[in-house]
Amino acid sequence: MSGSDLALDLNSARGTPESPGFTTPHGADPTVIALAERDGRAVQVLGLPSGYHVTFWSNGKDQGRGLASDTASVVGATAVWLRGVGLEQLAERYRFVSFSGLDLARERGNARAFQWASLADEKSSVYTELIRVAAEDPVLSRLFPRLGHKFVLFADEDAESPIATVFALGGHRYRIYSSAEGEIEFEGQATATVAYLVRRMK
Repeated sequence: MSGSDLALDLNSARGTPESPGFTTPHGADPTVIALAERDGRAVQVLGLPSGYHVTFWSNGKDQGRGLASDTASVVGATAVWLRGVGLEQLAERYRFVSFSGLDLARERGNARAFQWASLADEKSSVYTELIRVAAEDPVLSRLFPRLGHKFVLFADEDAESPIATVFALGGHRYRIYSSAEGEIEFEGQATATVAYLVRRMK
């Protein structure tokens, strides 16, 4: 923005002493980044030529985001978020705030169920048949699914190492590799692939 200290600029715009104060994160450029925190929630502000990019965090997760045009909007939205207001109420009051369906599901405590339902609704994906069968399985549905060029299952949303990775071959067939060497461990249609994954996990 102007090249001045962003945290100081935002603190100057605060309406009351009770509203949360902004600081500069350790090692960050004070002209670009400011942070406000309270009780597991945080707001990070990035000063850009086009405005202020604001990210709303809860328990270490990026929950909402948006581009604000003025410091009053940044300060107001920050105060509301750090008081514990939910995403829907925040976005209703401050129109620059946006969030995804997964963000909202996470806030409501049903991120896993939302993720399964969302992926199963991907009608054009070559993985849709597999995902729909897996979503109905009592063992696999306890895991957290992710989808890109492959279908991956994790113990939970925060896990870094996958429990299983499945590749689509086309023709309603799927493949699992046994190791980094690329040896084929299993290949079959959706129902058989799910059954194999369940047996492998037991």
